[in-house]
Amino acid sequence: MNNTRKFKKIADLFTILYKQNDIYHKQCTNLGRSECNMVTFLNSVNKPVCMKELAEELCVTQSRITRLVDSLVAKGFVNRSVSKQDRRKYLASISKYGKKVNNQVSDELQQIHKDIVKALPTEKLDDVYECLTLYLDIYFAVLKKKGIKYES
Repeated sequence: MNNTRKFKKIADLFTILYKQNDIYHKQCTNLGRSECNMVTFLNSVNKPVCMKELAEELCVTQSRITRLVDSLVAKGFVNRSVSKQDRRKYLASISKYGKKVNNQVSDELQQIHKDIVKALPTEKLDDVYECLTLYLDIYFAVLKKKGIKYES
């Protein structure tokens, strides 16, 4: 297999891994990708966030954010409140239930990753880490050079 085909295969494998992670998250939470992203973000900041900031962070329109928040409030994952500084603004924050579910899924995914590392031959662990890190470093450098927004 030539180098171009090898790197295409690596990119395909990363895509499969990302999709599988996404599928697992959806199965555990019954949320869509955008909803999962919002819950994960709100859990990580652990404070109320205005709708405009959420839209910017998740790269969606403000009207889409409103629909997502409505859905997540109805499902019990998110709380909505009025800003005390500016009563025209609404804030979203993760609920206790949302935090609990998000942390459970994160813990389960962390255990899966531990199981994967345990299954790898010990003498290959550093090589695997080095290769994956190098590939991702170069990938993100290329995206940055092309002006493509990404999360690392």
